[in-house]
Amino acid sequence: MNQIIETNRMLLSPVSKNDAEELHQLWAQPAVRKYLCDDSIVPLSQIEEIVAQSITAFEEKRYGIWIARLKHSPAIAGFTGYWPFFEPPEIQLIYGLAPDLWGQGLGTEMARAMLNYGFKAYGFETVRASADVPNVASIAIMKRLGMTFDRQITKDGQDLVFYQISSLH
Repeated sequence: MNQIIETNRMLLSPVSKNDAEELHQLWAQPAVRKYLCDDSIVPLSQIEEIVAQSITAFEEKRYGIWIARLKHSPAIAGFTGYWPFFEPPEIQLIYGLAPDLWGQGLGTEMARAMLNYGFKAYGFETVRASADVPNVASIAIMKRLGMTFDRQITKDGQDLVFYQISSLH
């Protein structure tokens, strides 16, 4: 899949095997892993498996992880996309940004692009996302996207909130 999604300041492209090491470095940053990985460092081998799963999903014309880069930089700025969580699996919007880029609206920019892509390319009628209750930055992005509160649960000792938005079709 060679699709590129362009925003005002970013280029989003499906994750490739070449991105695994840099994605691992991003996900290992304490501020990123705090909520993404329940504050544990995911081994590179597991990141490579996730990347492979995403590549396969894209080949099957499904969802996956997209890498976000600033237009003026080759470095990974963040990630977004759709990924299955929980049992039974629920496809959710995901996003995360390098901490040195926080506070500039880039997280909302890439998440909005992926939200629009989900409605147009995947034909989703509803898009859902979740976050740990203390992750106020992620919740703020969901609200800026126009998502509304759906529910709150406790899973594996973590309080999670779920937000959703329906397409405007």
